[in-house]
Amino acid sequence: MWQQQIEVAPPYDFSKALKRLALDPLISVDIAKQKVIVPLYVQQIPIAVTVESIGTKEEPRFLVTAPYPER
Repeated sequence: MWQQQIEVAPPYDFSKALKRLALDPLISVDIAKQKVIVPLYVQQIPIAVTVESIGTKEEPRFLVTAPYPER
């Protein structure tokens, strides 16, 4: 499994982004867990990438996880 922590410039309100993403039927959003699962293709292989907030609005950090390259 591949994982990467990402930091973005503050402030960033991931809750607002999740509410907007929840309108897309292809994206699985869990607002309570601050997590979103996005379907992507990596080298023509379909994978589900998970982006989870592990920071705060003032110190935004995310954990990006994918079942790649083991797949």
